[in-house]
Formats: sequence, C-alpha cells, structure tokens
Amino acid sequence: MEKRSSYYRTSIVTGEEFEEDEIELLEDQVKLEPPASVWLMSQYPGNLISTGAVTGKRYVFMGGGSTVEVDALDAPGMLSRVFGGNSCCGSGVTSTPQFIVVEM
Repeated sequence: MEKRSSYYRTSIVTGEEFEEDEIELLEDQVKLEPPASVWLMSQYPGNLISTGAVTGKRYVFMGGGSTVEVDALDAPGMLSRVFGGNSCCGSGVTSTPQFIVVEM
C-alpha cells in the first residue's frame, strides 16, 4: 500500500470563497517588523571578538557575562555557536552556547 503524500493539498482555495469585506481585512493587517538589534550576553569565560556573518560588523565582548547590542541579522548565526563538549570516551560533557539573548 502506498503512502499518501503530505505535500499536496486536498482542496484548492479560490478567491470566490471569500467575500470582499474579508479580503479587505486581510490586506489591512499590520505587518510587524523584526527588531533592528538584540542584546547578546557572552557565556565564554574570556574576551571574545566576533564578526557578524551577514553584516560584517565586529562585536567585542570583554569577559564572560558582558552584553553587547548586536544587529538582528547577525544574531541567529552568533546564537548557533557553541564551545566545549568535545571530550572523548563518552564523558557526558555537553557543549555550552557562546551567547544567550538578554532582554534590556
């Protein structure tokens, strides 16, 4: 028995199913823009200089626990960085993220 594909819709939505008032409401919705910058705190125990992959800006974190305002375009790449956790023999040591988001 073949599996059903989840990539195809079972029904097609056409513009005839909506009334004009509903279409106007959909067009008038407010679009929220993402923030221009976010605050990141370094968890690395020493000084850290990081360059944003998207904007190329240079961010300097002076010691563990220091916070810096980072461009929102660079933040996802920086949040994916980790340190530690590369021990052998299954010691159970996990990696630690270099940065965490801080609300200011």
